[in-house]
Amino acid sequence: MPEIHAAANRIPVLRTNTTLKNYPELADREPSSLDHFPAHTWSGSIRFSITAKTPLVYGNVDEDTGAISVPTTTVKDRGKATRTVPILPATMVKGMLSNAYERVTSSRLRVFGDYSDPLTYRMDPAECQKLVPAFVQPNKRTAVLLTGTHDRLPSVKRNNNSRPIPVMMAATLRTRQGDNTKFAPGMNNKRLLELVRPLQGQRYRPVEFDAKLVDNGTYAYWFIYALYTSTEPQRRIPLFDENTLTGEDLNEKLIKQRGYVYLTTDPDDISRNASTFEQKMGERVFFIERNSPTETATIPAGTDSHPSPIEKYFHVLESYLRNWDSEAGSTPNIFIRQNEEILTKKTASFCAYSLLSENSTGKKIVDALVPISVGRNAYAMSPLAVAKRSHVDPAEHFFELSPADRLFGYVAYHDKTRSDFDRDSDPASSFKGRISVTDVSLSDGEGIGDSVLRLRPLLNPRPSSARRFLTRVDGSNINSSGHKVRRSQYFSTEPKQALGATTYPIDRSAWALIDKETGFPKKALKTRSDTDNVTPEVKSYVKAGTKFEATIHYEALTHFELAWLLWILDPTNLVPRVQRQQRTSSTPSDQVGYLRLGTGKPLGLGIVEVTLSPDGLQASKSVANNGDTPSLCSAYTQLTGCLGTVATITDPTQFQVPREYLMAPWVEAFQRSCFGYDDAFDVRHFTLDENKENNRTDWATGLPVEGAGVEPGVLWGSKSGAPISVPERRKKNRR
Repeated sequence: MPEIHAAANRIPVLRTNTTLKNYPELADREPSSLDHFPAHTWSGSIRFSITAKTPLVYGNVDEDTGAISVPTTTVKDRGKATRTVPILPATMVKGMLSNAYERVTSSRLRVFGDYSDPLTYRMDPAECQKLVPAFVQPNKRTAVLLTGTHDRLPSVKRNNNSRPIPVMMAATLRTRQGDNTKFAPGMNNKRLLELVRPLQGQRYRPVEFDAKLVDNGTYAYWFIYALYTSTEPQRRIPLFDENTLTGEDLNEKLIKQRGYVYLTTDPDDISRNASTFEQKMGERVFFIERNSPTETATIPAGTDSHPSPIEKYFHVLESYLRNWDSEAGSTPNIFIRQNEEILTKKTASFCAYSLLSENSTGKKIVDALVPISVGRNAYAMSPLAVAKRSHVDPAEHFFELSPADRLFGYVAYHDKTRSDFDRDSDPASSFKGRISVTDVSLSDGEGIGDSVLRLRPLLNPRPSSARRFLTRVDGSNINSSGHKVRRSQYFSTEPKQALGATTYPIDRSAWALIDKETGFPKKALKTRSDTDNVTPEVKSYVKAGTKFEATIHYEALTHFELAWLLWILDPTNLVPRVQRQQRTSSTPSDQVGYLRLGTGKPLGLGIVEVTLSPDGLQASKSVANNGDTPSLCSAYTQLTGCLGTVATITDPTQFQVPREYLMAPWVEAFQRSCFGYDDAFDVRHFTLDENKENNRTDWATGLPVEGAGVEPGVLWGSKSGAPISVPERRKKNRR
């Protein structure tokens, strides 16, 4: 199998009580007030430089074209002409430092979108085989199971083969003619629609039908060839010629059975002989065979962290609606056309597929409800619920502030899943933090590049691609050859999981394999196969080699906090321990790590070297141990100085991070992401075809097949630099 490194990965964020017991400085606690300078704290400034290793793309985005242009200003040096230089916003620099500090201190995830609802995933064949049609009554929290003929006839033997084949629980109502299936005389699409269109305000329609069992080569299904009118006197209406059917007649009939037709194609489209996709020829009719006992299942109520199956059902529909591509050219189904009507009537009864289990007394329980024809299910837990269980969710209260919150500030996160949540009446608490970044200015280098170009497609990370975001609670991969898991087990408690922090490991070939005309990594530029509507245009950018300088002002930092801040500003620290013993083969050869700025990180853009400037540290202690040593307190009391004028230490080596903290898994992972990989393997995403192969599962168990289910490599430990295998296209066996 070919091997690569994943362009997108995750750094473990481990904040369990057991973990934090070994790292007390990382525990949550309320910060000191900003007007209080404790005795053993430090204040001052840090001057540092930022040098672009690869081009930086950021700035203004044109509303009409989406083109990106770097912000600029003009400067005039004495005796020289006016020139245009790039502006690097201080907020971007602070964000870069904040992100790095979060990672090395295993802080809470401070930037967190609205992920309070469970995400959805496409179900695999093994899970689909367990689906049972049901008539759902939300007000009663009950599902009536519509199992068709399964009490009497769950499977049938072919005439020419002793192997039984399964019988579908639902009957098939064709809405379009086929090569061998023609409408009966007098029948057409509009007449058929009159018989099956749901009544006003309902999503289903009760019908009575005649059907016969047909073998399609893989399974048997009940083919409806006649319906009965709902008016008196009742009349039988032939739909199709029952003797000209697609498939083998298995000599089984159903006469005047009662069921529910549930249209997934919009009725107006059916009347025009249109469908949601070309191969879709019919709809499902869910029923229980006459004289069969009615079987029900209980739908459990939801909690704040575990929504009920009914709530998750509507989450799936809402997600399906959000992700609908109106430009794809296909006919939208009923969930798209009638979304407002469907989503506003959440208490009305409806038909759906159900996944069932049994409780200790043998009573059936509904674990999930799946919209018909959508084929998607919701994960058991939302990203926010997983984050809360592992204590990495954004802080809501002062006493929950993690190290990065206390240093860089925070605004309380609003959890809308709380039963007492009220966005208008719940005031947001906030904390300014003790760090500010100022005086960001161009220092050296070529500055702005203005060659108009297009980048490779930049797609937003999809949280439902769980392999890229989740780890086990110990930071290891969830799926491995020794511990395979089903797709439905992601975002759940089996196995116990934690959210990782997204990172884009450095591609050290990015500054070696460059386009000579633009200076961009070749992997970042649009290829012939990329279309303009998915490739962002760049009108101006910061050239590689450009150098900025900036200043950090800090107040009342502990020795531990200042040590970590200085540690981040030494690029030689950003190298994994196992790598320091080796000589790199990258060009040019170096033993330093890099941080990231701007967009295009998976494409090798935005790589910057951040370095403490010579004599860049100015630190003064709040209260000195020795009365003769100047301190901030003594300067104020004696009127000899103030914040910014007193410096007792300028040597950064006086501030060292404790060794046990440097050995933590998240620090190792951060170092690997900053250094990248020094080998010949590509750093990239899977292609669409490779991703399809990676999602393959066993038909019976739902577990990944051999070679599939590959997750990004673990960034820490002895194998942190190892590549991952690319799933190869399977060879079809000739029969």
